[in-house]
Amino acid sequence: MFRHERPQAGRYRQFYQLGVEMLGGSADRGQVIYNDLQAIKSAVECLERIGLTDLTVEINNLGGKETLKAYNQYLLTELAQAELSDLSMARVAAGHALRVLDSKSE
Repeated sequence: MFRHERPQAGRYRQFYQLGVEMLGGSADRGQVIYNDLQAIKSAVECLERIGLTDLTVEINNLGGKETLKAYNQYLLTELAQAELSDLSMARVAAGHALRVLDSKSE
């Protein structure tokens, strides 16, 4: 793959990427999660076949709509008491706690 834009310092224009597509799946959340796990398992097996062993896979999942909503509310409560940048404070005020985690500010 090649980047179209001018790369930033320390980045290269050319990079490598591997993708997996699932065909014929369903919109059922359980099936989507199963497909994701199957793709991850396939990727690990490919890496092991080329000699990379002793791999550790860490999966991060915020769950469904209800658990995501509850987690966002928990973060809003915790972040309301923290010292944050102006941008992060605005995100908390708008109810977007997860966007604070994307911040480049310390």
